[in-house]
Amino acid sequence: MSWDLSEWLEFYRRDREGCMAAVFAREDRHALCYALFSRLFDGLREKYRALGIGDRIYEDTRSDLEIWRENCRAEFGEDGLHNWQWLQNHLDLRLYRLGRLQFEPWAPEGRLALNVHVPQGEPLAYDAVQASYREAYRFYRGMTRRFTCHSWLLSPVLREILPESANIVRFGLDYGEVRFDPDDRQCEERVFGFGKVTDDFASYPQDTSLRRAVRERLLAGGKMGAGAGEFLLEV
Repeated sequence: MSWDLSEWLEFYRRDREGCMAAVFAREDRHALCYALFSRLFDGLREKYRALGIGDRIYEDTRSDLEIWRENCRAEFGEDGLHNWQWLQNHLDLRLYRLGRLQFEPWAPEGRLALNVHVPQGEPLAYDAVQASYREAYRFYRGMTRRFTCHSWLLSPVLREILPESANIVRFGLDYGEVRFDPDDRQCEERVFGFGKVTDDFASYPQDTSLRRAVRERLLAGGKMGAGAGEFLLEV
């Protein structure tokens, strides 16, 4: 497929919402969306350099584009991009990947914090996670040592069905007591795949220890849910 991407880029810069509505009205929406956002991310490199942000952070942050390309392929069976709204955070310089984790500053309840996101695709090794928190503290020049997270990875159920030594459990324990939402089904989406969530729990694959544990919990009538919490980094 070929498009005049210069026209689409101009359209996007002039009217972002109108542009994306036009993109998703097309049959080739996913392919065009990926091509457009690839060009937008290309233009982001110079913005990083102007801010004194190194190429490694640029490349790591850009890697989310490929992650969501894979998710589009898994969910829709098409090569391209669907979740463009999430990637606005990257393009608008609100979110950066610093090591294993992604961070965005925000103010919950009047207090400044760094909100944590966990990109898929790599082991959640505890040492890498801790290094990422420290890098974020330095990157944001010590503006806060408070970190917040809302994720299926913070579900307290994981502590019941996985060994205490599991990386996922160790990640969640940093956040202590969490607010639990039992009806959130993000866990199933992330463990079994985008577009694969179903009420037929017996159909879920059992090819990893995590998948087996989650499947057994659901078949027993339990819910996985998600949690939200915060912790203070020791510096």
